[in-house]
Amino acid sequence: MNISKEKKVGEIVAEDYRTAEVFEKFGIDFCCKGNVSIYEVCKSKHIDENFLLNELNQLVNRQDGDTIDYNAWPIDLLAEYIEKKHHRYVEEKTPILKQYLQKLCQVH
Repeated sequence: MNISKEKKVGEIVAEDYRTAEVFEKFGIDFCCKGNVSIYEVCKSKHIDENFLLNELNQLVNRQDGDTIDYNAWPIDLLAEYIEKKHHRYVEEKTPILKQYLQKLCQVH
């Protein structure tokens, strides 16, 4: 995905949730005020548009080096990996998700 200045902030986060971190870093609301383009939000917040676009595009195009053939793994190893990798990730990220959910519930 290549993000352009015309793309809406909310659409970007909907397509790749990781971009929420970048928007948070710049103080950009991607929820209730997410129906604005990168161009519009950069202009209103006096943010260098190219800098923001570069950060977003680097993030969405980042390769994590994940070339493992999970289909070749024995099922017990795969189950253990899923538990360790993904369940722990969910436990780590749940407080952040709860924070977003609480904000959403308060506003709407």
